Amino acid sequence: MTRRAGRILMFLGALHLLALGVQNAHYLDEWFTGELWLLPRADFVTPHGAAGAFWISLGSFAVPMTVLGALLADLGRRGITVPAWAGWALGGWALVGAAVVEPTPMLLVLVPAGLLVRAAGAARRSGVAGAAGADGAAGAEGPAAQERPRSSR
Repeated sequence: MTRRAGRILMFLGALHLLALGVQNAHYLDEWFTGELWLLPRADFVTPHGAAGAFWISLGSFAVPMTVLGALLADLGRRGITVPAWAGWALGGWALVGAAVVEPTPMLLVLVPAGLLVRAAGAARRSGVAGAAGADGAAGAEGPAAQERPRSSR
């Protein structure tokens, strides 16, 4: 499930970046010629033009979300379970964002968030060795051991 959550996050981040990047591509020349340097405070409060286009595309959550998705997908391939708090944090962020801005596709983030919480619960119930603990670190035995259930002693 961690792998699936990662793939969904990568898809959402890439979709956001692609859709809004294409929509605002005509500002690219302004972004890379220093046009956005030393913007007046008003442009940060109510961004428009090149600044607004930057913050809803390249400067948005799309790139870090895509990187986070890739990380989660890689951890899932290795059999490492992400702690439930990561799913709860993503879900909380999506709900707050959706409460502030409607309509919004932020609610789609609830899907990978739920998958992460579910995967962490399943790993905890099955006692999978190497499931990430509170600090997010894998067990000392390494990724190969994470697919083997713990012996009940």
